[in-house]
Amino acid sequence: MRVISKEDQSTAQDTYRFGEFELLPSQRRLLHQEQVLPLPPKAFDALLLLVRNAERLVRKEEFLHTLWPDTYVTEANLTNTVVVLRKIL
Repeated sequence: MRVISKEDQSTAQDTYRFGEFELLPSQRRLLHQEQVLPLPPKAFDALLLLVRNAERLVRKEEFLHTLWPDTYVTEANLTNTVVVLRKIL
């Protein structure tokens, strides 16, 4: 995934644009050249966390706390979620 600069990122009406992608959190949709890309819920949440924090490093602990609050999961869950995102992006 490439770094999202402030120039590439747009939050107008809760929409984020990066490269050829558009992320619409309110609709839980990811678009690529106006085509909807299906994302599992955890992958969508992980991508949203990354996009909203594009200017800083998101630590593993923050992913685990955000994606699986009050639930113990192993790092493999996070790894699998990242693999899904990489395949889609």
